[in-house]
Amino acid sequence: NTNVDLCVQAVINNTNNYQNSSPIFTNAPANYLCVNTPSCYNNGAIDPDGDSLVYSLVTPLYSAFGGTVNYIGPYSAINPINGTTTFDPITGDLCTSPNQLQVSVVAMKISEYRNGVFIGSVMRDIQIIILDNCSQPPPNFSNIDTTIAFDTTLPSSTYNFCTDGVTPIIFTIN
Repeated sequence: NTNVDLCVQAVINNTNNYQNSSPIFTNAPANYLCVNTPSCYNNGAIDPDGDSLVYSLVTPLYSAFGGTVNYIGPYSAINPINGTTTFDPITGDLCTSPNQLQVSVVAMKISEYRNGVFIGSVMRDIQIIILDNCSQPPPNFSNIDTTIAFDTTLPSSTYNFCTDGVTPIIFTIN
């Protein structure tokens, strides 16, 4: 499906008295890969509370009501590209060797445990674009129209915004 909403999910186990912070992603998503070039990606997730992290590949969501992206066979959450994909649930390393041009999406779920008790999870979606000519650097976004209400106190590559869940957020990237 080429026109679906972005959905972000966080789960918190509030049946205990733990104070908890979600894992933090220290690496930007690896959006561009190259045909016939093996590469590995890691979210660089760290947990401020020192909780144990367990990684899994899951089917991306496309609605707050639990709808999931439909992969076209033979693709799936654990086989998102044409080529080879391996995934380590302990380290979160996602290694691929794509063998054709394509665009796909990967969702990684990071579950956190404290003393063996599940206390929460977060999901991160990554759109992956497989490029043919990797002798040139991948495209970069520039000239974002900041006439809408962005927090201009943040670095220019970071924009935070809030919405009521109904009103769309629209801006132009040149």
